[in-house]
Amino acid sequence: MHLLKKNPRIIHTNHTQVPLPLILDVDLTPTDNYQAEKKHQEHHHDHAHSNHLANDGFVSMSFQSDRPFDVYKFQKFLNDLLPVEVFRAKGIIWFAGSKLRHIFQLCGQRNDIKSEPWSTPPANQLVFIGRHLDTDKLRQQLNDCLATSVTV
Repeated sequence: MHLLKKNPRIIHTNHTQVPLPLILDVDLTPTDNYQAEKKHQEHHHDHAHSNHLANDGFVSMSFQSDRPFDVYKFQKFLNDLLPVEVFRAKGIIWFAGSKLRHIFQLCGQRNDIKSEPWSTPPANQLVFIGRHLDTDKLRQQLNDCLATSVTV
């Protein structure tokens, strides 16, 4: 059975950017299920937030590399290999042969890359968020996108 919310709130965005107060704490998560666990987690305060996310199957994975991506391999990854379980990704990308840093944003099936000059030494720094992600496989897919030679 599918339930549709009556009079849903529609949030208009600009490049998928939404102020966090509009989407946080909107009573969409069944917090009653977490009450028993909350008492246990009071002793493990540092991990409480990540445990709630894990309970819902949410996983985040960071990827860093001091080697650049091959732009064609990375594009193939986005088009053909990116797991459907990834719903958000962002970070800084270094492509072999480019003198610019690339700011990457992904939300669902949409992605955007903007370019600007480097202000730090080049490196890849990405974060992926999804549900029930195979992080080992995702990490290997990203490693497979790294360039075999570096030309700047």
